[in-house]
Amino acid sequence: MTFCGYHPAMSAGLAEFGEGVAKSTLLKAEAAGRTIDEHIDVELIQLKALIDELNAVENRSSESELLANARVLKGLALVCEACFLSGRGINDVEQFQEHFTAEFAKYGELVKELEDAYEGCAPGTSIKERTKVGVGTAIGEIPLAVR
Repeated sequence: MTFCGYHPAMSAGLAEFGEGVAKSTLLKAEAAGRTIDEHIDVELIQLKALIDELNAVENRSSESELLANARVLKGLALVCEACFLSGRGINDVEQFQEHFTAEFAKYGELVKELEDAYEGCAPGTSIKERTKVGVGTAIGEIPLAVR
């Protein structure tokens, strides 16, 4: 249970978050007079700065609440970065929204695949090995038939 198990609400929450990021991005691009692709580049620069600052917070702080908040924001920033990176070259509003919908649906499926593979390991398998199998299966490094 790497994420305490899987529930479809997890995927739904990711989908809703992705929809919000897509809508906000389109509004910001329009307001700045940029194409979607141009704005993706701006978002990636801003995300890199955010991730760098959150890494710096992690390195300079030992306060548990600060660290927890920084890690949450960093995780969300990394998710957004992955989606923007795979969306480069898109300049059509509908295609951009479809891309975000598909990517965030995929992220929910990754969580499900991770959990299914983790839970599918033989009884007595160590947490470390279950996690390795779960991650490998979810990211496509380990074919389903091998686990």
